[in-house]
Amino acid sequence: MSERAKVDEWLVGLLSEIHQVRESVGVAPWAKEHVWLPTTISPVFPGFYDVARTPLVDILFEFYESDEWDEFFCPKSSQSGLSQAAHVVSLFDAVFRGRNQLITLDSLPEARRISQTRYQPLLRHCDAIQRKIDGDLSNLTILIAGLAIFFAGSHSPTEVANKTIGLAIADEVDNYPESVKGESNAIDLLRERLKKVLGAKLIAFSKPRGEKTLIWPEFLTGSR
Repeated sequence: MSERAKVDEWLVGLLSEIHQVRESVGVAPWAKEHVWLPTTISPVFPGFYDVARTPLVDILFEFYESDEWDEFFCPKSSQSGLSQAAHVVSLFDAVFRGRNQLITLDSLPEARRISQTRYQPLLRHCDAIQRKIDGDLSNLTILIAGLAIFFAGSHSPTEVANKTIGLAIADEVDNYPESVKGESNAIDLLRERLKKVLGAKLIAFSKPRGEKTLIWPEFLTGSR
């Protein structure tokens, strides 16, 4: 390799750490063409994902596409569509940004259930990504063309603390423990895992259960 080629390679590596190329399409229009909801997930409205059926999720997509915000906390109702929209964001991130992800639920059995019944059917029906799946989908780590999507429960620090990730999705965080075996709570552990990745995003939501839970103080300190 010539000296010029070595310098060019060094510059590309350096710039890749401080600059991201933005996608030419937004999450909602991309999902309308590539994310199919089977009847097992959406018995009333099967077919391509349409943000118009759950307009609240526009806020989540706007956050994800913005360079201004890096954390999203939202109290939600059970019919808001935010959990499904977060899975759509996960697929989009896997296709366009190619970085590791961590999706946490309040327990390991719940993480496994959501992976098998809600996330994997979306994955299998997404034409932009289904051929890039490496291996089977029987465990809690899904490998897709060089990246990993981890599903984990919130109670074990080993499930949350040892992953370097670019996207974290924490669902039903008000069921999470206030601390994990004497360490920080699961949200703070997720923040630690996101620090090393440029443009990393944290998405967290829950049905609110009181003012002293995890989601409410985070929501109050945000922009609302």
